[in-house]
Amino acid sequence: MIHCAYCGAVISDDSVFCGTCGKETGQNAGLSAEESIALARDLAQKYDRRDWLMSQISNCETEIERNKSRITGARYSTFRFFWPFLILSQVATLIMAVIWGLVAGIAGNRGLLDYTNIVCFLAMVATIIIGYVVACHIRDKRNGEIYRAEDKIRYDRKRFEDELEGYKSELNRINISLKDFDRLIPATMRRKEVMAKIASVLESGEASDFNQALSLCSRR
Repeated sequence: MIHCAYCGAVISDDSVFCGTCGKETGQNAGLSAEESIALARDLAQKYDRRDWLMSQISNCETEIERNKSRITGARYSTFRFFWPFLILSQVATLIMAVIWGLVAGIAGNRGLLDYTNIVCFLAMVATIIIGYVVACHIRDKRNGEIYRAEDKIRYDRKRFEDELEGYKSELNRINISLKDFDRLIPATMRRKEVMAKIASVLESGEASDFNQALSLCSRR
């Protein structure tokens, strides 16, 4: 460990910049131009991949939360589709009473009127039974659509969770591989574009090693 010549802060032996005042330390020179170019390109790829992974992680977390909110547990009840048939049963009862009364009047057989209540009751029961069966069928169909949609949501959420785990694992590996360069490269320069500029500076011959190219780019 050494002390910064400008502010006196303790810094690593291989630090190019002081983490406190940001001044150059003049340490850690020595890579050849070819090694420096290879290092800059490797770091550019890793920084680019790191940024992409962070973006994907954010997208996955957003999708997971959105999918969670889409499963409400709501289901259709039988009554939702059955109540119109209750009204229809009353209408059917009224219609049968009118029809049966007309038939009895036309036939001139008042004895038929004695069966009016039975006919009306049968009409109401038949309408209710048919209505209940139809309502159950519609309910099961609509709920089946909900079940299938929720299964797809759960499948998508599991897929996003698996992808998230993979992205986080890869990001952790990249961060570990980049950790050794945190002392060398200021936080504002840990980007693909900066590393590409450093490689360009080295290739043009403006700098002879990575640290010198880093120093030149930091001033621009």
